[in-house]
Amino acid sequence: MVRVGIVEDDEQYIGQLQAFLTEYTRRKGESFHTRVYRNGQQLVFDYQPDFDILLMDIEMPKMNGMEAAKKVREIDPAVQILFITNMAQYAIEGYKVQAKAYLLKPLNFVGFSMEMESAIEALSRRGRSEILVSSEDGTVKIPAGRITYIETDGHDLLYHTVGGQTYRTRSSMKEADQALADISFARASVSYLVNLVYVSHLTQDTVTVDGTVLPLSRAKRKGFLAALTEYVGTR
Repeated sequence: MVRVGIVEDDEQYIGQLQAFLTEYTRRKGESFHTRVYRNGQQLVFDYQPDFDILLMDIEMPKMNGMEAAKKVREIDPAVQILFITNMAQYAIEGYKVQAKAYLLKPLNFVGFSMEMESAIEALSRRGRSEILVSSEDGTVKIPAGRITYIETDGHDLLYHTVGGQTYRTRSSMKEADQALADISFARASVSYLVNLVYVSHLTQDTVTVDGTVLPLSRAKRKGFLAALTEYVGTR
């Protein structure tokens, strides 16, 4: 299930995007859960990073799509942003918010389908799977894309997630490595497994992940840099 936010003030385009998603489901078999916002201000108010894709108009009242995207990026580096606009000159500014693509109005299904397929493939590389974490409070299902990093604490693992929530479970880093082997995670040290989506800064011996500075060991540095370079190249 792909979680899609439609941010658009024109009812005609809202209907068209919903119809395109329905047609994409019919042709590709992908299912969507959608939520509609009629301006950028509605989107960013109490925004939670639980979308996979945002289909966002740029020219909107109260807060335009570019300003909304900047605020979204402050707390959600992972969501795929596809701008919908008749103003092609916004493309350069879109690099600042890491926009995935631009869909120019008037929309057509072929172009929409191609960009959606690319975004969904990117989501798969980043990890849309879910991890089951067992603790004293029971079993919790955590979307892998919301995990920022994992650290060892004795015989336990601590799963740190977007928003600052942490889950503790009795497990090993080897098991976490295996569970996340096909997703965008890499070892920064013996004690830390990092989601590359949330890496914002790197030094000789540290890596900043979702605002937290973690040690980057000499033994893991080469492999970590290789993984990060490959991840950036596939975005």
